[in-house]
Amino acid sequence: MPFGPISDADFAHLQAFAETTGFDLKGELSRMYGGEKKVAEEALGRVFRFSLSFKTFDQDARAYGTIISISLDRIGEPFGVDYYVRILERQPANVQQRIRDFLFYPYSILPAQDRDEAQADLHKAYPTLFREDYKFARGDSLFVLRDYLPDFSFTITQAGNTKDLIVSLTNISKVNQEFVDAFVDPVPQFAFRCQFAKRNSQGEVSSRSEEFTLNTREEHNPYPPAPLSTLPPGDNRKKIILRESLVPRVTHALTLVSPNANYDAVRFLLSVSVNKRLTRFVTARSPFFDLADYVKGK
Repeated sequence: MPFGPISDADFAHLQAFAETTGFDLKGELSRMYGGEKKVAEEALGRVFRFSLSFKTFDQDARAYGTIISISLDRIGEPFGVDYYVRILERQPANVQQRIRDFLFYPYSILPAQDRDEAQADLHKAYPTLFREDYKFARGDSLFVLRDYLPDFSFTITQAGNTKDLIVSLTNISKVNQEFVDAFVDPVPQFAFRCQFAKRNSQGEVSSRSEEFTLNTREEHNPYPPAPLSTLPPGDNRKKIILRESLVPRVTHALTLVSPNANYDAVRFLLSVSVNKRLTRFVTARSPFFDLADYVKGK
């Protein structure tokens, strides 16, 4: 849930708050979704403008953010995101900023590295909703751009001579940190992925594929098979993933992309759960390496 757990009681409290401002949120939502083949655009506009009623990012604001996220899916899928955006762009500039901020908020609480890439992906997926000049929390005190101090330094690098992968997880906090140990087997059997790319003439990545799992059907388990481990401050866990173990997996993943893509680079991604409830993950992303190093026949 992008704004955390939201209960029926939270939605009821939001409705009560709306009524104190003279706004019938429940009624406007009913009108907004009332037509089978069209959206009540004026009702959606009023729901958008209600966003300015929030002065603090409390549970009411989180419940409202959930409603806005749902509205993008419910309207964007059948009618198109551009249709949704056209209604939004008829609103005052401060309303437009706030709605976009509500939609971007779940990505704002990612660490900087993940957030920057997520924002790039959002621009690509929703180019009219998140235009290149969009900046989160610009001129809006309800939202604050934050970088949370990381618990771990988690990296994937390449051994220059063998092209093996070196995975390193270090506790850089001041307290003991727990994580689900996915480093026992020769190839991690949980949330290990790759992504292909094509470089331009300057050597920069110009296009990327979706991510593909490197876990086989027999190996994949939604629950990591290894026990919870504890890292004291400053301690490190390191794993070597041999190139010979990667070649058949990357070769198979490459069969899932378009043969006309002409990808020439690949990177690796690995996620580990940092608590036994599997509700929070940290992810390591390697740089893009030469695809020829990991594909049979290259």
